[in-house]
Amino acid sequence: MFWFLRLWLAHLLADFPLQTNLVFKLKKKSLLGVVLHASIFLIFALFLSFPYLKYVSSIFYILFVWIFHIYVDWTKVKMSNFSQEQDNVWYFLLDQLIHFLSLIFVFLFPYSKYPIFWEEPNLGAFWTRFYNSDYYILLSIGYIISVFAGTVLNFYIRKRLNLREEFVINGIPPLEKYIGGIFKSLL
Repeated sequence: MFWFLRLWLAHLLADFPLQTNLVFKLKKKSLLGVVLHASIFLIFALFLSFPYLKYVSSIFYILFVWIFHIYVDWTKVKMSNFSQEQDNVWYFLLDQLIHFLSLIFVFLFPYSKYPIFWEEPNLGAFWTRFYNSDYYILLSIGYIISVFAGTVLNFYIRKRLNLREEFVINGIPPLEKYIGGIFKSLL
């Protein structure tokens, strides 16, 4: 569970707070944009998997998940460009479920059943304490889901109800995505 939670955090970081409107627009336009988006996940997955990278199979697994992320997102882009009806809350949730299930395969590796703690003193006590604590990782996951995924769900609900048309045309405004996220955090 330890490694899985860190991979899930990497996915959530890439799919929500670090998927800026620019990255989103690039992703909707070309495969290169999808690769850029998935590469953000790859960077965080490698970083948050650092103690597991001593196993070559874990590197191949992360690369597999990266390629699979590209495939899933490119398929979603092609489907949503083909039909605006398919760009809805159900496809969003299905997309997230597919990514989640791709990370579940981490449990096939015997070494994933046990925590491998970060022991690098050069990164400081804060990072070591954060990384080695499931509590902080789970708090981060919950924060991203409640603040950033909540904004995306709000977007799809507004789109479904035909509220605030500019929201649908231009995507989630940065003010709402980030400042709204800070406001939601304070609540």
